[in-house]
Amino acid sequence: MPSGENSATFKGGTVIDKDGYVRVRGAGKFQLEHRLAAERVLGRPLKRGEVVHHISGVRTDNRPENLLICTDAYHRLIHTRQDALTATGNANARRCVYCRRYDEPAAMTMNTQGKHYHKACAAAYQRSRKEKSK
Repeated sequence: MPSGENSATFKGGTVIDKDGYVRVRGAGKFQLEHRLAAERVLGRPLKRGEVVHHISGVRTDNRPENLLICTDAYHRLIHTRQDALTATGNANARRCVYCRRYDEPAAMTMNTQGKHYHKACAAAYQRSRKEKSK
């Protein structure tokens, strides 16, 4: 398999990695272009825990106006709400940890870890575990 300049993905020191992100050769290694772009705009290296989110969802669109620097927790929230919006048209919908279906939060219960579930799904899960242990 060709590598380096002979690789089909080689673009003058940039490659698209397996996850769809642009990587740029710099400092002897390939670095994520969106992180480098964010650092350029900030004028400093990203801090531990800072994540760069692609607003458009296009991982190769590394224009500064398409990048949002946020915490990992906020980044997960963005994707949770985007997934719910895409699946249901309602960004506030939550996914049941048992049946994996989306529903309104009011129709669900939340556990101590912040996970949502339908009471009927939890009961069915507990019954199935009981039956398996017999």
